[in-house]
Amino acid sequence: MPGVKLTTQAYCKMVLHGAKYPHCAVNGLLVAEKQKPRKEHLPLGGPGAHHTLFVDCIPLFHGTLALAPMLEVALTLIDSWCKDNSYVIAGYYQANERVKDASPNQVAEKVASRIAEGFSDTALIMVDNTKFTMDCVVPTIHVYEHHENKWRCRDPHYDYCEDWPEAQRISASLLDSRSYETLVDFDNHLDEAGRSCPLSASRRASGTGPVGPSARPCGVLPSVRYAHSPNQSHSCLSKIAPIKQF
Repeated sequence: MPGVKLTTQAYCKMVLHGAKYPHCAVNGLLVAEKQKPRKEHLPLGGPGAHHTLFVDCIPLFHGTLALAPMLEVALTLIDSWCKDNSYVIAGYYQANERVKDASPNQVAEKVASRIAEGFSDTALIMVDNTKFTMDCVVPTIHVYEHHENKWRCRDPHYDYCEDWPEAQRISASLLDSRSYETLVDFDNHLDEAGRSCPLSASRRASGTGPVGPSARPCGVLPSVRYAHSPNQSHSCLSKIAPIKQF
């Protein structure tokens, strides 16, 4: 598996999703820009090594994470949006309810394995609640890769952020300003139709339309932008499609 990197936007939104619901388990999807197929991957960290860059995350649920129909809805909708905008669902993140529990459970492994069926370099990211502080002193994530039909934790000392100093500074600032209160996940949209994530906002986020204060879709905070593209923001979808048992 190639190296894994997260943009500041992706990292901050994972942190804020957990901060908004400290009493609940939370989860979401990670998206990457679609890359041209490669015949082989270079070693992690080697000269010119290839890595998967998670450009954003899409917050899904808080509390009950094992509702198969809703997971199927989310995967289907977001996969459709990704195909239309040259993105791919490339990872899954989860923060468990218990503070000292940072291990992937059956739900995390099942969803990540489902994603791996369509993206071979899928990463499973677990948020370590014991490292969660208002100052964001150290990264709070553990990255797992799919190897020999098992999810194995990668090197915990590797820097998985594209720009950790920036991610640390911005996440701490957003926590201090309680910006997590404005974050909207898929659950919020299902609970209250008025808090929707329209497809038009997703199009604006992908660069096919204007991006402005009114284009603030699901899970996106106005003060968080892509580290690699300051004029872009990103969103998830909000319409309901036919579902099947997950």
